[in-house]
Amino acid sequence: MKPSSSRSFALICLAAALEASPVHAINLGISYASASGEMPAAFRTAIKQYTQEKERVNALVTDAQSDSLREMEGIQNFIAVKVDAMIVAPVDSMSTQKITSMAKKAGIPLVLLDASFNETGSLRRVSTVGAGENRPGVVQMREVCRLMGGSGNVVVLTEDPVKSAARERMQEVEEVVSKA
Repeated sequence: MKPSSSRSFALICLAAALEASPVHAINLGISYASASGEMPAAFRTAIKQYTQEKERVNALVTDAQSDSLREMEGIQNFIAVKVDAMIVAPVDSMSTQKITSMAKKAGIPLVLLDASFNETGSLRRVSTVGAGENRPGVVQMREVCRLMGGSGNVVVLTEDPVKSAARERMQEVEEVVSKA
């Protein structure tokens, strides 16, 4: 991801998180599934730059280190210190319902990164940021089919299958292959 696009991504997340927040100094709780890797590093840099530019924005950042229990502890800490908004890249997409419920109960706006949720009721204070409408699995597989002339063998390497985005991309790949 280019620095300018990672900065834009971070600003979109911040805007979504701050939309329902009050005018006083803003305290954000940001939880990474894992702080290692290109995307989290770019996002962390963009957040740091943004909070340095904005005097009234502070970020409390946790790294779940791919541990769901550690992630929940971090979110509970955000709630205990009463952050104004949370941005969470969940370790396991199966936990998004619990995270959403916790945020709603605490009255804290929540932005989920690259994850979906199935929570019912008022979602006014919950946003998601991810590939969504772009359907990356469809785009990538159509291009592979085009390059291979519509036939051949393909091996698909995927991310951690507990992440909803990885599962959705794989379903999209299978959808394109079934029609090829």
